[in-house]
Formats: sequence, structure tokens, C-alpha cells
Amino acid sequence: MSISASQMRAADGLRRPRSAARAPSTARAPVLPRAPQPGVASSRTSFPGGPNAAPVQHPPHTPRGLSVLAQAERRSLGAGGPSASPLAPATAAPATAASGFTLLRPLLSAVAIASAGRLRSLPPGLLVWLLGAFAGAAQPPPPTWLAEAYGTLADTYGSSTAGGDGAGTPPPGQAVKAFLAVASLAALPGSPPPPAEQRRLLLVLYDALDSACRTESGSGPSLDSAGALAVLQAAAVALDVDVAAASGETSGATSSSSGDIGVTPSTYLPETPSGELVGALLLRAAELPAASSAAPLTLERAQSVCRAALAARRLPHPPPPAAAAAVLTLLAEQGAPAFAAAVATSGGAAEAAEAAKLFVGALAALSCAGDDAELPSPLPSAAAAALLRGLEPLLPLLDAPGIAAAAAAVHALTPPNDEDAVAAAAAFALGPAAAALTSALAAEPPPSAVALAAALAALPPTLKPAPAALAAAAHGAVRRCLASASSGDLAEVLRGLADADALPGYGWQTSLANESLPRLQQAASRPPPPPPPPYPRPPANATSAPSAAAADRLSSQEITNTLFVLAALNYRATFTWTGAAAAALQPRLLGLTGPQLAAALWALAKMGFRAEAPWGVYAVQALQLSLPSLEPYQLTYGLASLQRMGANMGPAVLDEILTAVLSYGEGSVREYSPSQIVLLLMTVARLRHVPSYAFTEALTERLKPHLLAAPPPATAAEMEVTAEVAAQVAAAARRRKRREDEEAAAAGRWDSMAVAAVGAPAGAAVAAAAAEAGAPSPLTCQELASVAYALAKLYCRPEPEWMSAFMAACQWRLADFSPELLASLLWAVAELGQAPDPTWTEAFLDAARPQLGAFAPQDLVSVLSSLAALRSPPPAAWLGEALTVLGARVGSLDGGGVAALLKALVDLDARVSNHQWYDALCDQAAAFLPKLPAPALAELLASLGALGHTPQPDWRAKAAAAAVRVAAQAATGAGPSASSPSAAGLGAMGATAAAGGAAAALAAAAAAGGGAGAGAGAGAPRGLPPAQLEALVVGLARMGEAPPAALLQAYFTASAPSLASLPPDRLTAIASALAGVRVAPDEAWLDELASAVRNNVMSYTLVQLDSLVRALAVYGEVAPPPGHGPSRDLLAFLREFCLYG
Repeated sequence: MSISASQMRAADGLRRPRSAARAPSTARAPVLPRAPQPGVASSRTSFPGGPNAAPVQHPPHTPRGLSVLAQAERRSLGAGGPSASPLAPATAAPATAASGFTLLRPLLSAVAIASAGRLRSLPPGLLVWLLGAFAGAAQPPPPTWLAEAYGTLADTYGSSTAGGDGAGTPPPGQAVKAFLAVASLAALPGSPPPPAEQRRLLLVLYDALDSACRTESGSGPSLDSAGALAVLQAAAVALDVDVAAASGETSGATSSSSGDIGVTPSTYLPETPSGELVGALLLRAAELPAASSAAPLTLERAQSVCRAALAARRLPHPPPPAAAAAVLTLLAEQGAPAFAAAVATSGGAAEAAEAAKLFVGALAALSCAGDDAELPSPLPSAAAAALLRGLEPLLPLLDAPGIAAAAAAVHALTPPNDEDAVAAAAAFALGPAAAALTSALAAEPPPSAVALAAALAALPPTLKPAPAALAAAAHGAVRRCLASASSGDLAEVLRGLADADALPGYGWQTSLANESLPRLQQAASRPPPPPPPPYPRPPANATSAPSAAAADRLSSQEITNTLFVLAALNYRATFTWTGAAAAALQPRLLGLTGPQLAAALWALAKMGFRAEAPWGVYAVQALQLSLPSLEPYQLTYGLASLQRMGANMGPAVLDEILTAVLSYGEGSVREYSPSQIVLLLMTVARLRHVPSYAFTEALTERLKPHLLAAPPPATAAEMEVTAEVAAQVAAAARRRKRREDEEAAAAGRWDSMAVAAVGAPAGAAVAAAAAEAGAPSPLTCQELASVAYALAKLYCRPEPEWMSAFMAACQWRLADFSPELLASLLWAVAELGQAPDPTWTEAFLDAARPQLGAFAPQDLVSVLSSLAALRSPPPAAWLGEALTVLGARVGSLDGGGVAALLKALVDLDARVSNHQWYDALCDQAAAFLPKLPAPALAELLASLGALGHTPQPDWRAKAAAAAVRVAAQAATGAGPSASSPSAAGLGAMGATAAAGGAAAALAAAAAAGGGAGAGAGAGAPRGLPPAQLEALVVGLARMGEAPPAALLQAYFTASAPSLASLPPDRLTAIASALAGVRVAPDEAWLDELASAVRNNVMSYTLVQLDSLVRALAVYGEVAPPPGHGPSRDLLAFLREFCLYG
């Protein structure tokens, strides 16, 4: 970035006659960088296969991000053309660096060495000139010299007394030259980081520029319009370079096409102009308010105002609404007629189109300010009418994004209270604008997918839903760009069509599929065309047209795009079509690019394609070969799609892929953003693959700085912020959201793999503040919950230090969690084996209580179960509110949910006094009893018994029949297998139950039960585990329902060998429950019971012994004479022990 000597002299701050500062007008109309479009997202999308256009190559001396504005400025100025500013700020610098000042490089180096340490003795003007000379020669000065120069200027300009030439507040021209030199030096390629003194100098220069902008001409040194434009353009270009360098872009096209670059911190300009200064510079560049009484706006002045508007909108702090409204009124009243007259008298279409683009771009930049700034007020009615008259002749000269931007600007600037103006704006949008946009979309060559997406995103509400002709033209444009667009750009197009309510219908989709089917079948029977050479040279007879066969041949890009579009539109392709597409891709899989492969795999998986061998083998190999070039979200969706298609990805293959991700330099997890790491963790968890310890450790360590970025929990008073600070932080958060987090958003749009995103006002504020300071940003609520869920699913147990940081980060953000995320987080914390401290649990309950009514019933049950697992019972009031919510929405629970809720109450030692609440749960579970699995049924019956609730007799009968069913299924191998010697008897019972009556089934089971144990030793026995059988039997007994005889026999036979290992309380509960329904156990079971009690009698309490005595007395009463001898002996022993022990 350099500054010519003539340009430096032109910015001396003296207001010369305009004719002395400008050459005769011989330049063409300026070329507008792509107009900022309202609501246009970045070209990086959440769909796999984002934009993969070839990077634009710039000269090696051109800083990245400067080229677009620089080339546009050079084209607009021309050789000897009129200069919109006293110098071309940071634009033509690279081109002039090789001439003029380049010869001074040795002399400049010598001057820097000789003057080091003595710069305070130099006049400020000379020091500024030296800085400009270094910038013009594209030679960064030594860091120590630069720091001294900046410090000297900051001290000199910041002094309150004029101590000599240039001391104190600098003249406007000198302040302009100093700022341009600072911006130029900061953005030079290879320049060291700016010194700390740069911030002080910038603040002083901003104060001087602000004072000069507010000083009227004639009353003191004031800034002219050319100087104001120079400052705005230099600041915009320097910030553009910073964005390109931070994002790794090789072209400035992305940042210049968006209009809202969303810069917050800047490496090159750590202090950016405030919104007030930007507004003052914009007004001064437009010569307002004096221009209102001046001569009509000329074309040259109108072009300068438009360039100033574009530069001002690219800055992080946009101009205030009042300044933007004043400039818009000037452009509408005087600029529109000037541009319309210039177009009418223009000698060439190119010049006219450039002028139209510049004007519309300025209107869009100021009228559609985006989310960060308040929109300017609408135009006066007269100005709105003048704008419509001036825009209509410009429409045929604009491309599709420009036409849509013009219609959006008209809609935004039309006064809503003027019915005539509103009607005129609607007629403009639906008439000339819609017709021009339809023609532009149907023109040849067709617009690119990027232009189509920008046009659709900029459509005003008047064109939503889009008229039929416009929608048809857009559909045709989509069809014509399938061979060249990237899937990411097509994703943006489809989103634009969805917002305009103009998605292609099923007929369009079927037509596209039918048209492509024969071409896909031909492509499957032919080898794929070889890739073009890097630098193809046309043959001598290159004028001949391609053959029909070559033109009809499908490229890999067109195949993947066709798949992608149809899958994104939820087209139900036939097996024939899907098979033809997969067959056409099979020989090309190893040659697909990363975006193409990810898009193709996702589309085929969504269409239900099954990746049989060898297709699946080739696809896995292609994914492995593409690893270095895959974006993180492309890798995650590639893996998920392969699994969904049934491709053979064994643990070894997955470990190899994940290990490769760790090892690649630029594409390794060290370069992943937090959201990308979370998405990768979630994908691996969904694959049900437990990765290596090194993999999970690398990912968790990469997240650790972001966990530590969260401040410790603060009190409510400490967290209060003023409304002004909150607004600034919220704006910074919105800018950060546009720059990062595409992958998490990608997951939300593409699949249900990740937890849904949740807005977090306080968390977003701190994240934005961290981004402003250049520190690691804290994880969002979604990311925290997803990390915990993935680690729990992967059976990963991070180090205690990491978990402490994680728990602290969660505690700080708990108030921002949604109900779904709260339930997921607490479940994961319990699964990870954590024991939160009481303050963490209290913060969780405080965050959940206001949202209890918003919890899904399943999530609220999960919260209660997790609290029980963590042994952290909530307060009675909190639990009462939660149970009230569940009681009102019990119809949303299934049988498993009812069982989990009742078990949570048992584990929390909570009881509900209202028996109708239990009855409602039982009624809800009744319909699920015939299909409940054994664990859930055992949990349900045991919990009801422990809670002391007795359901209705018919419900208990259904529960007993269900218990017999699950036991029979387990015995015959149809259910969960476990150890039970009574498999034969229960198998006969199950067969009889399947044929008819429950009574006959129970009789068959009882008849077979006696001999079941004889053959139990051969092979591995089947049946329910003794613990589940115990839960079924004891649960039914406690509810007052006598367990069926076959179920009892199965339990006695299975549990007898393990009675000696049961604790006293459990053994006593079993005996009491059986006695409660007057069931007499068989003799073998009583023998084991007597032996277990005698051997461990000293461990029983008196209450437990009393319960055993009462149970044995009941057994003696219901047993047939002469009774059971060992039980009588045990009863006598216990009575004696209780009396004398």
C-alpha cells in the first residue's frame, strides 16, 4: 500500500478551488464492487459442499482483500481522470509501489537508522511525510523506529499547547496524511504487528478529524470532501485486509460482496472510527448540510458521495441514522436525476452499467443497514418519487442482484404513512423491477448461483411470494447453473427460494429427474472424462463448436448438483433413478472434490440408497483420500451419510480416519473452531464408535481454552450492565454469529444430529466481548450441552481439571439454557459420574424452575431421574411444581416414561398424597402394559409397590398378565436372556398363553415348573434375571395382587441360591411382601431363607426380625399340614433370640 507524492501534497488541508484539485473529466463511470444486499448471508453455507470457486490470484505485492476495491477504484479513476479524493487510499498503492518511492528504499533505511532516538526533534509534518514515504515504497520501517514515530506524533498532536510548527491539534490535511500513512503501513504484506503506540495515535487523529469535520468552512481549519472520502476508503480497505487475513481468504470478493463485513477487532486498526465520526466524515464527503443550498449535484460529486457511502457502510460502526438519511435524501433528490441523465447521454453500455451499479450499491448500503445498526428514516414523499423516476431507467443496466437491491432500497426508503408513495413503490416492485429481474434471470449467459442467491436474498417483501413469471425464471436459472455452481451456492439459492415462497414444485423436480435419467445411464456406461490440465491451451482450430455428445455428457459437478438439489427439495426418487445416479458416480468417486463428495453422499443417504459393495468400499476410500481437503462439517456429514447408507466402516477404518484428522496440519483439529469440534464429537457419538483416548483427549484439550474463557459465576448486581453497553455487546454478538458457527447451523438444517441451537443473551454478550478482545470465546449453551452428551455417549471420562472447568462454564451459562438443553446436560453430568457441588445444583434448579412449564414431559422425567442418580433431591416446592406439570401432561408419556417417573420418586424418597395423581399415571401406562419390556415393567411394578399405591383390580390383573408374558418371552428366548432354571415350565406357559386363556397358561406353567430344575444344568439357561423376577413378584404383592403361581415358581427357583447374599432389609421386604398376600414359598426356598437368616442373624435389627417372625407365622398358617419343619425351627429360634438375645 503506497501513497504517491502528488497525492500527499494534495491533502495538505488547504481548500483549493475545485478546478485546481481535479483534472478534466475523461474517466469512465466507476465500477461498483458488488452491492451490499440486505440479509445476504456469507457465501460460506451450512450445506456440505460450500463454495469451492477457484481463488482469485493477486499480484504478490497486493495485500489480500484490497484487490477488489483497488481495481474498482483504478477503473473508476482511469489515467488522468477525476480523483474522488486527494489520494486513492490504499487502493492503487501496490501498483505504484514499484515506481517513485521504490528508488528511495536505501535512503529511507539510512534515514531510519540515523534518526532513531531523535524523532521528537523533527517537525510533525516531516515525520508524517517519512511515514508516507515508507508506505509509498512498500517498505515497513524498523519496529522500534515505527513505535517511536507513532509515540512522538501521539504526544505532539495530543498536547494542549502549540509548541511550534504543527504542535498541538494537527491541521486537517496533516491528520488525513497521517491516518493514511498509518493505515497503509499497517496493511503492508510482511509488516510486523503494529506497536502499542498506534492505538494512542489513532485516537488522537480521530479526535482531530472529528473536530475538522464539525468546523464550518471559513471559521477555522476544516476538512474538505476529498479528505473525508480518503479517510473513509482507507479505513474500509484496511479493515477489509484484516478480515481477509483472519479468515484465510485469498480474494477480497467475499468481503466486498457482502456490504456488511462485520468487523469487530482489527489487527491493523485496533481502534476503528466511531459511528459518530463515520457519520461526520460521510456528511463532509457529501458536503452536507451546505449542499442543500448549493448547485445541483453533478455526476462527479454524486459518484464521490456513492463511494463514501459504500466505504462508510463497510466499517464496523455504521453512520448514525440521521447522517445516512441526509445522504440518502441528497442521492434521491439530486443523485438519481444525475445518474439517470448520465445513463441517457452515455456513449457506451459499459459506462452506463457501471454508473447504475455504483448508485444502487450506495442506496443499498445506507438503506439496508443490517442487524447492527438502526435503519435510517424513510425519505420524504418528494424524494421518494424522485428516486423512483431516477431508478426506473437504470433497471435494464443492472444485473439480478442489483435489480433486487434497488427494489429493496425503494421498499425500505418509502414513507409508510404516504399511501400514494407506498402504492407507487409496490407498482415499481411488481412492475418494472419484477420484469427486469425476470429478464435478467432468463438472459444468456445465465446468472451464476452466487448472483442468483444474492438476488433472491435481497427481494423486498413486496415480491414475496415471488410472482409466477419471476419464480419460473429463477427455476430455469437454477437448472442452467447445475453444471458450474457449487453445492454451497445452490444451498443459498434454495434458501432464497424458500424465503420467497417459490421453491420448485414436484412437477419441476420430476422433470429434472426424467431429463437427467438417460444422461445418468449414459454416464454410468462410459468412463468419466479426464480432468482438464492446469493451464489448458486451446488448439489452433478452437473455433469449432463442441460435439453434441460432448455437450450432452454429464460432468461430476452436474451429477452431484442434481443429486443435491433433488435431495434438498425432498424429492422421492425411484430406485431406478437413484441406482443410475450411484452407478454414474461410482467410477468418479475417487476423483471427486471434498465438497462434491460430501454433497453426493448426503444426497444419496437422504434418498435411501444402500451402499452395497463395491460402491461402499469406493466411497469410504474416497472419503479417506479427501480428508486433507474436507471442511470439518463435510467430514462429519460424510461419515454420517456412509453409516446411514450401510457402508462397511469397521472400527479399524473409523480409527484410521479419526487418527488422520489428528495428524493433518492445516486440516487437523488444532485448526478446528469450537463448533466444528463439537460437531465432530457428536458425529462420532452417533456412529456408536468409541474412539481412541488420544482422539478424545485432543478434542477436549482443544476446547479447554474456551471453557476457561468463561468468567466465574457472578452475583446479580455484578452482572448488571447499562442499556447502551448491552446494545453494543448484542450488536457484536450478531456480527460474530455471521462470521462463525456455520457448522452448528449446518447440523440444524441438515440433520437432527446436534442439539437445537438456543439463543443466549447473556452468553452471547460475553462471547462477543471475548471476540472483541481477541480472547477465546466461551462455548455456547448448545455447544456445552452437545459436548457433555457426546462425551457421555463415548464413555469418555476427562481429567478432573477439565471437568471442573466444564462444570464452571456450565454454571455460568445455566440461566441461558433451554429446557431441552438443561435436560440433556444434567443427564450427561450424571452419566459422566460427576458429583456437582450444592451451588451448581442450586443454580441448575433456579434456571429450570421458571421454565418447568416449557419442558417436554420426557425431558422433565429425565431431569428427575438424573437428580435421583446424582442424589440431589430438589426442594419440596420445586418438586411439587414439576409433578404438577407432569400430572397435567401425563398423556404425553409412554409406559417407559411412567415407569421412569415413578422410580425417580422412589429414589428421591418423595411421595404424592393425591392418589388420583397415581391413578392417572396408571391409566396412562395401562395401554402400554402388553408391550412393555421386562426392565420397564419390573421398574413400574416395583415403584408402585414401594410408593404404597394400590391400583384398581383390573389394572393389577393386566399387570400380572404382563409379568407372565415377559417371563415367558425370556424363557423361550423371545425376550431378554438371563439365568433361570425354570425355562421349560415358562416356555410351556408362554405357548399356552399365545393360544388363549391366561388361566390355562398359568396352569401349564405350574405343571411344568416342578421339573424345570432337573434339566437346568445343560447349557446356558434362559429367563429373566432374579432381580427382575423379584421386582415383578414383590411389586405385585405390595399392590395386593397375588403373583401368578408360575411366576412365583420361576422366582423361587431362580433366587434360592442367592438368598444368602441379599442384605437383611431386602430379604425382610421380600418375606413381608409374600406374607402380605398369604403366599407360602416352596420348601427349597424356605430352607435357603432359614439358612441365610441363621448365618447372619446379628446383622438384623429388631424391627426386621419382628417382620420375619410375622412372615414365618403367616407361612405356617397357609402351609398345608404338617407344615415346614425348618421354618418352624427358625420361628422358634427367632422368638428365643428376640427374648433373650
